[in-house]
Amino acid sequence: MQDSVGGPRLWLLQGKTAGDNAQVLALGESLTAGTGWQAEIKSLSPDLRQAAKRRWPKRPALDQFAASEMSPPWPDVVIACGRTPCIVAQWLKELAGGRLVHVQLGRLGVKPQAIDLVLETAQYGVAPTANMISLTLPIVRRDSVREAAAVAAWENDLNDLPRPWLGVLVGGPASPIPFEAADGSRLLRRITELKRRLGGSLLIAYGPRTPNPVREILELGLSGDRAHRVFGWPPPQPNPYPALLALADRFLVTCDSASMIADACVTGKPVEVFMLTIPEYLTRFSSRGLGFSLDARRRRRHREGLAPDFLDRFRDFLVTERLLFPYRDMRDLLHVLNKAAIVGSLGASADEPPVAGRGKALQAREIDGVKQRIIGLIRARQNGTAV
Repeated sequence: MQDSVGGPRLWLLQGKTAGDNAQVLALGESLTAGTGWQAEIKSLSPDLRQAAKRRWPKRPALDQFAASEMSPPWPDVVIACGRTPCIVAQWLKELAGGRLVHVQLGRLGVKPQAIDLVLETAQYGVAPTANMISLTLPIVRRDSVREAAAVAAWENDLNDLPRPWLGVLVGGPASPIPFEAADGSRLLRRITELKRRLGGSLLIAYGPRTPNPVREILELGLSGDRAHRVFGWPPPQPNPYPALLALADRFLVTCDSASMIADACVTGKPVEVFMLTIPEYLTRFSSRGLGFSLDARRRRRHREGLAPDFLDRFRDFLVTERLLFPYRDMRDLLHVLNKAAIVGSLGASADEPPVAGRGKALQAREIDGVKQRIIGLIRARQNGTAV
């Protein structure tokens, strides 16, 4: 447990999903920066991941944890993101006699009551509980060394482009968002409109999920405009993405990736989120449609500012008891970001400039709140008191 000469010991669980792993590392780095807190990265072995998928709640043998370099002394805090690492974190808490603090990001693998601290963003539709902190944005990493190296490598290559620079971050299909060619055509029209209004140049970055038809639509539509650069996938080396975040003056980001939106927002620059077509996930006449209809109703009413009624509370009960698993709805996240004035239209008039900087400051405040909550949980464990 806690080192006698240092701060709390943290284990940062790393699973199979790169985006989930990045959130865990970002939170761990934020908690340890400038403090005596100590963090160790623990990568889950394939066998341990499979055990979490197939054997919960039966805990595997200790040698499977040792294969992932997890053995006593146990840490004070385990941070996990996603269903499988969530289950492993619960096993570690059991092995530690309940004395460690489990902090969970993203999807849950167990009932929220079993977790000490749940950190959620709006798109997952998790029902609010007393042990939850609702984050405005996913926690993202800002590696200053990597960023400086990328800027040094790319700045001279981009300097011939006229300012201002509009960074366009293009994602791809992410259930339930298909990101089809029609979305690509609408995105091209918005890019063209912003370029006409704002002037300057375009810095366009694709992700690994960007569909080929969307790339073709954008590149063909912009072929007559020499004031742009396109960074494809896989990216050239060194990766230009950190340089783009550092150098662009404003951003247009497709709505499929919460982490990509957060990357842009914490730069402190103006951000507009481009909404893709989000189909209705299931109808009320499908085999699971009634539950999803309750879920869609609850989330729509929340976005409209309506107080929960009986059906809303029933839906929240189903979610908390893991009898209903909400789908990811990016409209919920965008609602929160608009309400907090973190994102907005880049086509605002000159006397109403787009907001900037709020995402960066807000994330810093929220991380500090998370740290204080974790400190309280650790003290409660040490004192043997409930929280």
